[in-house]
Amino acid sequence: MSDKQNHIPENPFAWYFITICTKEMKKLFGRIVNGDMILNRFGTVACGELLELQSTSPNVETYDDEFVIMPDHIHAILWITDVGASHQLARNTTFGLYSNHWGRS
Repeated sequence: MSDKQNHIPENPFAWYFITICTKEMKKLFGRIVNGDMILNRFGTVACGELLELQSTSPNVETYDDEFVIMPDHIHAILWITDVGASHQLARNTTFGLYSNHWGRS
């Protein structure tokens, strides 16, 4: 077996806990009022993209109770159902989708 093959996970799926922070920790996704997170336009876009991730990346599953959006960061648990497809996932990240909503290309 080659060195490359030794690094291929044996599990057919993998869970990932990710944190995405805004640049300079700017409060871009909304604000907290009386202990509740109130999403603004960008927070709503981020929430929608996380919920739609399964349809845009078929090898990824996420659920509405497995992510939290805070004013300056997002925590999410992603289930990669086909670890071998991770290269395809990298090309379909939500960052490209966000940039379309935020006026960047």
